[in-house]
Amino acid sequence: MIKNQNIVCLSTHYWHEPWFRKQHFMSRFARNNNRILYVEPTFSMFRKPHKDAAKNMFLLSKLERLDENIFIIKLPRALPKWTKPTISKLNYCWFVNIINKIIKKFKIDDYILWIYRPEYYQVLKYFNYSKLVFGLSDDLAAYNESKGKIYYWKYKCIEGLIKKSDLCIFSAKHLLEKYGHIAKDKIFYVPNGYDSKLFDSSNNSICPEELRKFKRPIIGFVGVLFGFLDYNLIDYIADSNENWS
Repeated sequence: MIKNQNIVCLSTHYWHEPWFRKQHFMSRFARNNNRILYVEPTFSMFRKPHKDAAKNMFLLSKLERLDENIFIIKLPRALPKWTKPTISKLNYCWFVNIINKIIKKFKIDDYILWIYRPEYYQVLKYFNYSKLVFGLSDDLAAYNESKGKIYYWKYKCIEGLIKKSDLCIFSAKHLLEKYGHIAKDKIFYVPNGYDSKLFDSSNNSICPEELRKFKRPIIGFVGVLFGFLDYNLIDYIADSNENWS
């Protein structure tokens, strides 16, 4: 694992929301004595915060020290209508200026730029990084597949980042199938992981009192209750196993 490096992570998730691979990766790098500047996402000035962790301010950025090696950069609220490429580029030019000022404040002249948000490709030339890592966890372009111009623009951002990157980390095989021909020999396939201790049958932890009354086996779900979960599938599994709890 890398050690004693500076990593600037341009993330798609807030640090204090339910954890995704971004927070897991960066927290582990920090434990290995790497300094992390974790840049959180933002949202339009005209929208209400849709997450409790979204603390972005109007026109002002904020730097928060989380521990010895992790620093959170909170960007200001974005100019509205930034799904349009021209507005998007204005926003990201603004953001990269803020990020670079903080990098300069830390007197960092050698860092790994780790990107999860492909729109940063528009301003990539303004970062003075030594190595570029692109982490692709979702097919972000496909979210706009019905919107032709936006889909094409976002696809070109992803394609451009893959070509420029020293390393690409994909989370799913369908991403490899779609984009692998661009990345060629610089891809690492790293599927989402889990904490094996939670599922260890030899674990002798005490069963919570409220679960003891249910007969075994128990159908359960482990994870965060996101809106995109297939709740109908969970209902179907439960209805198809009436003798299970």
